[in-house]
Amino acid sequence: MSIRWPSLLHVAILLSAIVFTLSTADACPFCEGVTPTLSQRRDEADLVLLAEAVTADATQHFRVHSKLSGKAKSLEKQINIEETSPWKQGTLAILFGRKSSETNGWAWEAVKVNETSAAYFASAPALKVSQDKRLSYFAQYLEHADALIAQDAYNEFGHAAYEDVVRSADKFDMAKVRRWVGSTEIPEQRRGFYCLVLGLAKQPGDRAANSQVLRKRLEDTTTDFRAGFDGAIAGYLLLEGKSGLEFVSQRFFVPKDAARGDVQHTQQALRFFAQYGPAELKPPIASVSSRLLVRPELAPAAITDLARWKHWEVLEQVAALFDQPEYGDLANRTAIVGYLRVCPLPRAQELLQELRAADPTGVGAIEQSMQKSSDGRSARGT
Repeated sequence: MSIRWPSLLHVAILLSAIVFTLSTADACPFCEGVTPTLSQRRDEADLVLLAEAVTADATQHFRVHSKLSGKAKSLEKQINIEETSPWKQGTLAILFGRKSSETNGWAWEAVKVNETSAAYFASAPALKVSQDKRLSYFAQYLEHADALIAQDAYNEFGHAAYEDVVRSADKFDMAKVRRWVGSTEIPEQRRGFYCLVLGLAKQPGDRAANSQVLRKRLEDTTTDFRAGFDGAIAGYLLLEGKSGLEFVSQRFFVPKDAARGDVQHTQQALRFFAQYGPAELKPPIASVSSRLLVRPELAPAAITDLARWKHWEVLEQVAALFDQPEYGDLANRTAIVGYLRVCPLPRAQELLQELRAADPTGVGAIEQSMQKSSDGRSARGT
């Protein structure tokens, strides 16, 4: 799974403005390419129909077979939808209709299906059903031979809260998931999620086998393209805990020539592990992350993480970076000033005052920017 990393300047501006908090979004942390599910579209539609493509001219004509959901009492026998290219006659479609206030009529979207995917959709549990039952249904359709079904089942897990995915861990066939992780036929954007799933195994045999698979991926140096690599690291940490943390650190944080992409994937995994892993491992996670302070190009994000985790043991080290030429870019200086501003120790304020005296213009501009960001958030009630 590829990650769209913002520039370091963007990271510094966004994360050092006193807000050192980890996102608590409900969506799966290592899922990519997630789009609205068919169930979500059904829930948002006013009327859902099963139809069949017939003739096409300026529009595509669909003959309605049945109503799948909605409150309309009478149905049109034919629905016409503008399409860029005609459909093959006889092709089944799910039509999602929404009442249009602009035309006082209906706005329609069509999704191509076949008998298998139509039956899958018709049987899919509604959003109001408990997530336990919903994910149990979709788990059996992951990597289904029908591409629409496979993608939709994956999207369901992509939209699910992490805690719900954890509770559904026993619904996964771990042997299958191990094969998917190593398969070149699996879409790359799904690999990170499946790596994470391996980390959720409960049975000792599965945990040992899954750990071996993930360790092999972490040790692989044959390619620079590592789809789902952050998910693989996160899954490995869930399985191996403290020993896994030390292995990851020695492999990606200690070597100064470790590939920047690998390090960034590791940082992403550690943020996840700090939130969802054992509480007693949060201090070791922070200590591991502090090893990145020696790499100027990676220090801004590391400093931000350390402040987020309230790791003040490196206070003097962070402050000392401000005067080092290789840390003189705006990203590093902003992160350093932000760290000192949120640190509650009296020594932090002393060090910040020293920086203000040494560079009143630079530090003043950074703090002014932070204050504007803080005021903006306060005005929005966030």
